[in-house]
Amino acid sequence: MYLGDIFSTLRHSKAGTLLLVLQVAFTFAVLVNVYAMIQDYRKQVVKDHGFKDEASLIGVTIRPYDRATQGEAARARYRNQIERDLAIMRSTLDVADVSMAHEGIPLQNNIYVERNREFLRREGQLQTEAVRHTRYSADVNTLDLLGVELVAGRKFTPEDVRWVDRVSSKGGPIIVTEALADALFPEGNALGQRVTTRDGLTTEIVGIIKTMAGVWWAPYDEHTSFIAGRSNFNEGYLVRISRDGVAGRDFEIGKSAMIRALGERLYAESEEREIMIETVDDLRRGNLGRFITINSIIGAVGLILLIVTALGNYGQMSYTVFRRTKQIGIRRALGATRGYIFRYFLTESALVTVIGLIPGVLLMIGLNYVIVNALGYGKFFWSYIVYGVIFMVLVGWVSALIPILGAMRISPATATRTL
Repeated sequence: MYLGDIFSTLRHSKAGTLLLVLQVAFTFAVLVNVYAMIQDYRKQVVKDHGFKDEASLIGVTIRPYDRATQGEAARARYRNQIERDLAIMRSTLDVADVSMAHEGIPLQNNIYVERNREFLRREGQLQTEAVRHTRYSADVNTLDLLGVELVAGRKFTPEDVRWVDRVSSKGGPIIVTEALADALFPEGNALGQRVTTRDGLTTEIVGIIKTMAGVWWAPYDEHTSFIAGRSNFNEGYLVRISRDGVAGRDFEIGKSAMIRALGERLYAESEEREIMIETVDDLRRGNLGRFITINSIIGAVGLILLIVTALGNYGQMSYTVFRRTKQIGIRRALGATRGYIFRYFLTESALVTVIGLIPGVLLMIGLNYVIVNALGYGKFFWSYIVYGVIFMVLVGWVSALIPILGAMRISPATATRTL
């Protein structure tokens, strides 16, 4: 009903229409990707990380241990220091259990975890067939301390755990999550199979756990493994606080007191070391902090583009109404109702938006490909495109509403006086 007149009008305002179409395309592409990134971020925050009673779990990092140091005497000295640190932590008031966690405290965001974005493959497979996963090391009590749920096989025994320079290349058996087991062995027979790490360790899968957080994002966020071993250069520890120990006191107050006491006792052992004590909330914020920053920056860009697009649509529609005042008045004189004028310009606004959304969808897909490959998260679903289209049409209508209402108020008499 209106399309012929609308296209004729748009052809006479090519520059303004083209600029608005490009604004719509860029804004749509950015906003849909921002929405996809935010949704992925929310999933990472609320998902099951695999711990029991997160509030009573803390991570302790003690540096430095010099991996480059050579000689068995130096290794023995470091092992003795690690044993003293373990004894200090175990004897601290309100500590229930302590475990070594070299090569990554779960959720910790630093180079020691980042470099453990590993690849695991079946024995005999090519490296190109390997599956992305996060690798942690484990002592005999690590899985019990974390409270992970074993769904098949067994946990590590003292015979599995030995002192090595690097757990990923010299460690013992391996325990994997269900998600990683299914990725490696879709046929479902992962238990007892042999797998090879990127560092060349070929070992046996002796257990499968339900879930454990990794540093990769979906769909690799639950691709996680634990390799048995105690590193000669251990830096990370997991500490479980005893809730019975702080009974009768506020738990958070008791936990804070325990953390202070633990830090003081470790510093008393050696003031030259860097000691970092983090709660699970600290670990989560640190792990996700960079994504908060990235999301905030891209979200701000999207908001700016949205405002610019809304203002552009408002300006374009205002100019269109002003330039066509006489034409609108004539139509009113020939019987066009205010409702007709309202629907006409509303259709024109929606049409310009839809034209911009066609290249916008292609641009959004390309931008999403770049983001996912660069950051590892933010993959879109096709439903996001539907939400984005509806949102952009609504933005176009709202931003054009004032000029459209102005067009409805043009009377036939006003138009006639301009003849």
